[in-house]
Amino acid sequence: MRNVFITVGIVLTTVFVVPCLLVFGVRYIKGMEEESTGVVKSVYQNEVLSMNFKTGSRSLTGVGVGIKNPDLRNKKDIFLAVYALDGSLIRESVVNGNVIPDGEFIKFIFDPIPATFSGEVRFVLSAPTASSSDALQIYLARGNEEPAITPLYQVDSIPGLLISIYSGWFEKLLADRIFAAVYLVTLGSLSIYVLLAKRAR
Repeated sequence: MRNVFITVGIVLTTVFVVPCLLVFGVRYIKGMEEESTGVVKSVYQNEVLSMNFKTGSRSLTGVGVGIKNPDLRNKKDIFLAVYALDGSLIRESVVNGNVIPDGEFIKFIFDPIPATFSGEVRFVLSAPTASSSDALQIYLARGNEEPAITPLYQVDSIPGLLISIYSGWFEKLLADRIFAAVYLVTLGSLSIYVLLAKRAR
């Protein structure tokens, strides 16, 4: 009987408690990811990639980009500069080619742009010291010549993040009705079994 209580406790802890603990280590959350077609464009010397982006109502703290580094040839820096539309530099982040595997999702992290900014910015990817022979290649978004990016937002509220995690988990659970039914019946059966076992004692 003791083993049953231990098993139920482990299951409930794993499902409900562990996410609460892990969330304190989350530095940022992903926004909507742009779909890439697999088409790439090289960035080197004067060849840059740029795009406009609306920061929205959350604190933007980084951008994720898919980058190819064929044969790991590139050992140079690649820069992500963030400009206001008046041309002033707001943020900048740099990643060295040494740490960029071929076809990897690379995060450019910078100090958060406050949610109060709530305007449009311009991203510019550049690698001024690279040449055409060791250029990094950026995955482009579907239907245009802009990079396929994934915005990264600062976690502004731990309680809010927990609510989104659990609400999202419940929605996904209910999306598969058969699995949800089996899961809930199993959980209910375990609960009834534990209650009956307690009364029998």
